[in-house]
Amino acid sequence: MFRKIFKISVPVVLVGVILLISYNAYQKTQVRVVTPLTVVPINASVILQLNDVRNLSRSISISNICKRLQNIKKVKGIAKQVKQISEFFIANQTIFAGNSLFISFHQVSAKKSAVLFSTVLTREDVTEDREIIALFADDITTSEYDNKIIYFSESLDRYFSLKDDILFYSDDKMLLTDAIRTSNEDTDDLFASPLFSDCYSTIRKSADINLLINYNNLFALRDVVSNTQADLNNFSEWAATDMKLKDDAILSSGLGTINSSVNNFTDIFYSQKNQDITVLDIIPDNTAQLFAISFNNYQKIYEKKNKILQDQHEFRNWEKNRKMIEDSSNVGYNEFMNEIDSEAGIFNTSSSLSLDYTYTYLKTKESIRASSLLQGLITSSSDYRGYRINRILDDNLVSNLFGSLFKTDNPFFTIINDFFIFGSSIVSLEYIIDNYASNNILSNNKSFRKLNSYISEDVNIFFYINPGKTSETLTNSLIDTEVLSHNTDSIAKFTAFTLQINTARGEMLHNLCLFYDDEYKESIKEEWYYTLDTSCSMHPQFVYNHFTDESMILVQDNYYNLIALDTHGEKLWSNKIDGQILENIHFIDTYKNNKFQALYNTRDKLYLIDRNGEFVDGFPRVLPTTTLMSHALIDYDKNKNYRIIIVGEDNKLYNIDKRGKDVAGWKYIKTPNRIKKNPVHFVVAGKDYILEATNNSRTTRLLARNGTERTVFKDDHSFITSVNVSENGNLYALTYENKLWEAYVDGTTEVSDLKDLQGSSQILSYEDGYYLANASSLSYIDNDKARQTMIDFDAPIQTLSVSAGYIAITTNTSLFLIKDNEIIEGFPIDSDGYFNILDIDNDGKVNVVNIKNGAIYNYELAN
Repeated sequence: MFRKIFKISVPVVLVGVILLISYNAYQKTQVRVVTPLTVVPINASVILQLNDVRNLSRSISISNICKRLQNIKKVKGIAKQVKQISEFFIANQTIFAGNSLFISFHQVSAKKSAVLFSTVLTREDVTEDREIIALFADDITTSEYDNKIIYFSESLDRYFSLKDDILFYSDDKMLLTDAIRTSNEDTDDLFASPLFSDCYSTIRKSADINLLINYNNLFALRDVVSNTQADLNNFSEWAATDMKLKDDAILSSGLGTINSSVNNFTDIFYSQKNQDITVLDIIPDNTAQLFAISFNNYQKIYEKKNKILQDQHEFRNWEKNRKMIEDSSNVGYNEFMNEIDSEAGIFNTSSSLSLDYTYTYLKTKESIRASSLLQGLITSSSDYRGYRINRILDDNLVSNLFGSLFKTDNPFFTIINDFFIFGSSIVSLEYIIDNYASNNILSNNKSFRKLNSYISEDVNIFFYINPGKTSETLTNSLIDTEVLSHNTDSIAKFTAFTLQINTARGEMLHNLCLFYDDEYKESIKEEWYYTLDTSCSMHPQFVYNHFTDESMILVQDNYYNLIALDTHGEKLWSNKIDGQILENIHFIDTYKNNKFQALYNTRDKLYLIDRNGEFVDGFPRVLPTTTLMSHALIDYDKNKNYRIIIVGEDNKLYNIDKRGKDVAGWKYIKTPNRIKKNPVHFVVAGKDYILEATNNSRTTRLLARNGTERTVFKDDHSFITSVNVSENGNLYALTYENKLWEAYVDGTTEVSDLKDLQGSSQILSYEDGYYLANASSLSYIDNDKARQTMIDFDAPIQTLSVSAGYIAITTNTSLFLIKDNEIIEGFPIDSDGYFNILDIDNDGKVNVVNIKNGAIYNYELAN
């Protein structure tokens, strides 16, 4: 399943962290000794061979990428420790003349990991073991294990021991005793395994740091530090690499061993020629994680994959399931396999790495023939933008063909340029199609294109993750979240961590890269999307959640289901109601206890629900009359004595309280003209006004709290727009006579000429002037009524509004946000015209929650 690929993410990124905080920027001195490896227990997952310890701290302090990484709290602490180690080696150069240090990472129990440090001594000046240990601390006690002395410092909480000229120490006594056992001549050490010794012999001794990785042990170690458990066995054994530092990247490359017999996943690529990873020209540019493979002989891949299944005693169940699908569909997998070309993989497009946004794919030689061979598996089809989306019986087709690393439930597929792309829903594949059609693909991503100078285009195994985008998810996956505690913005420019593996001449070339894009800036970031069961015809609404100090997102689909989402896009609850919610949902504190409920109405009922989706006692309540508009909510004195005004279909205003009961003293007299919008309450000079807007100035009026007339207007103009209220309490609208009508609470009005208005023109008060939308043009009218065209759009403007300080424009298919008279970078985005804007999670960044093609998308805007 996808968690197996996610399982790769955390340890690989952690390795990147380790690389950075331990690296020496410039190649200065070589290390002559490898002997400390003879005390390192064989369950090591990562070994760092630091070859110039004395200069390590300086290298970190002058390296841009290392300095940036210290925005992670734990890394900053480790950098401080590195400085102390460097200073210690400088102060004791005669003893630590080799200037080298080995750091190895181990699993010591089912729930615990530990680190072992080892180095070589020069005993010319200090010969006694106790004198050497005294360099570290003066509160030493001793004990014995396996005829070796263990030294313990209570102040350091650290255990030390020596084997001839090798000093090794750890904070964990169990690991130290393992090292003592390993140091014995009758115990196998790392060099007893050709898988280690062969690749270790290839390292460049002049490199400042060598990175040694045992992938299988690393993934086992991940189970100790992560709270997302999953099985990932037999991926790969040892690789030995040399590190290099660029200003914007940490690079590490070297060799690993590969078996002609199949023991690990990487072994299935033995003798496979690497190919270009062309799926980069298909998948979205916001792809957060990708695991891709390429090959030139699929049949051998398939056979070796099955060998792994046999070794893991899973082949029989897999074969039984495959045969059941073939028998029920009359589809022969063998024929389809002959059509597989050279690529397959799995990728995710969300920062949360959720399974809902997980896709699998494979490339075929000729998609028309390949598709015809799957017809027996296809149960239904639909068309979208010229692409066919099919539902398939085998929702794990890629996994069945390539192995469990690609396992995820994806019952739908579409075809783009001979790629079969599998997704969890129709909407998820429409998302892929939309991005591809708009050329928003990963290979065009500016930051990814910069990464290209450090990665190869043709590779057998390619793993990519965007650490900046997924940092919160990676952090939350750890048992100790402090390990990667950070400010998200501070590491957003770490845009890629990659692992590439190529096979050649019986060896594997491993390349790792952590990339920092100093110029990276994401004006708009898609954080998640949620797929609805049907379309939606209302703007998303926000209701404050007093328990989380964030906002719930409420939206009603066209099946009348009211759905609540949290700020991560997870569904909190769903509640089917009797009718369509009319426009707005407000939140009120019914009981005056700082706990909020959501208030909304349908045509004939008023609803009040709590944060769990439960109706408040007494609700829903039948309205005093039917209505076609949303209610108006008024809290005159900000004391939570709410008033709710309903515009009845009988063209009367009804005033009820938060319990749905009539308010006493309401003296409203019905207007002769049809009311065009729900009432608007505003205050000018300490007086309350309620706007009752009709389609002309003679019957538009301002009411007092009790519903009586407070202001009427004597001129006679008919409006093509609704009457609105500006921030300073003035009324405004456009008339059929190409005029701007402005009115004031004292009953006076002003009329200004505007030329060439259309029946669809719209106007919006903003600061000291107005934005005017006329056909496909947006202009601004200043305080002197001078009109200046700002932006011309490709399509007629449908709506014009302001929210959270942004001017929002919708056309038939797109949403634009405008700030300082310029379209914000990253816009337009596709939209059905339903959206809302707010900082929903109180992180100081504005969110745009947008509805498109039956899905809710959450975007975050950069500050």
